[in-house]
Amino acid sequence: MVEKDAVSKDFRKQVLGYGLTTAEIVYRRPDRHWLLQTYIWQDYDLFPNFPALKDFLAFWETKLEGPLLRSPLRTPS
Repeated sequence: MVEKDAVSKDFRKQVLGYGLTTAEIVYRRPDRHWLLQTYIWQDYDLFPNFPALKDFLAFWETKLEGPLLRSPLRTPS
């Protein structure tokens, strides 16, 4: 017998129009500003506004120390 909640959360998002989104984020290390590092973010998000990615980047800028240098929604400084 199949349980009512047998469908995964990711599948439900796909049915609602979400697509798997991958973003490469380049940032400076907080302890060594001359050193660049990349972070690959991947989650289900809605095109073209990308609310999940925007939320993640807002979290990054307010809570994490490594300043963003380049992200998909931000142009290089």
